[in-house]
Amino acid sequence: MKKFKTFLALVIIVSVVALLLTACGGKNNDKIIGTWERESKHPSDVFDDIITFKSDGTYVAIDGKGVEKTGVYKVRSSKELQLTQLNTVSYEYKIEGDTLTIYTRLSGESMSTYKKK
Repeated sequence: MKKFKTFLALVIIVSVVALLLTACGGKNNDKIIGTWERESKHPSDVFDDIITFKSDGTYVAIDGKGVEKTGVYKVRSSKELQLTQLNTVSYEYKIEGDTLTIYTRLSGESMSTYKKK
């Protein structure tokens, strides 16, 4: 009986932690969903001019020449955005109102600023 109670307590704790983590991720995902158009860029910027984040975890990026690329994204936390096309790269980001800023991971320097369309 004692083993069962311990097991049950462990299952409940793991379930509560999983729910909390899922709830936090959902809020950040909701903010990023939509189409973002670049306003400013850093000389070392590798991002595209328009990025559309979809609710299914995919994104479409369009560069200045109109070339469209697709990939998968994951909001890892309120500060970390993970993008995957050929490889997976994480970036720091911030959303304030209708402005999305993406930063380099190492220096914290702003790479691109986008406005929500």
